[in-house]
Amino acid sequence: MPHQRALPLHAGAGGRCSDADLEQIARLGGAARKTGARDLPLVLARGGNGATTVSGTMWLARMAGIRVFVTGGIGGVHRCRPPALSPSSAPHPSSEACTGAAPARAPSSARRRRGGARDERGRRGAEESWDVSADLTELARTPVTVVCAGVKSILDIPRTLEFLETHSVAALAFKADAFPAFFTADSGCPPQAPPARFPPRTLCPG
Repeated sequence: MPHQRALPLHAGAGGRCSDADLEQIARLGGAARKTGARDLPLVLARGGNGATTVSGTMWLARMAGIRVFVTGGIGGVHRCRPPALSPSSAPHPSSEACTGAAPARAPSSARRRRGGARDERGRRGAEESWDVSADLTELARTPVTVVCAGVKSILDIPRTLEFLETHSVAALAFKADAFPAFFTADSGCPPQAPPARFPPRTLCPG
């Protein structure tokens, strides 16, 4: 990667990310705090250890003058229940809203009796819970380009793309005809613009 002007770096809160720090965080496991942008001041003030989310890494990248970073999948709008695994030939569950197929809804009176739209386990959807990742709002306000494998596939990808569009975040698919779904290349949702067929430096100047 270095010869392509890309450097592997570790981001975290509470240490200098030396080999010893990384080993300590690895040994802490779940005891290391999940650290988004809002959590950074608290973790640092308490002298704790945190593993940064995309929002936390974006904030640190901006402070360090890093204009582009690569990650796995970003957070998004949560759904009531995770999609069932299906063969690669079948449409991805997240494509439901993209193809125009509206999900079945209970009558409004029934939804009111249940206290809103919920799944069979009583869990609410994002329209009721407002369970939306801070990654999305950070993408809207922090001038850092994030290269990723799309939204995590267990999330509501169509609603996530709608949220990004509302907040003027460009979600482009590079050399692809569909927006990816983390571990699959095609979520069934089209990108917000035609496939990018130009050099990466056009997206990430400098």
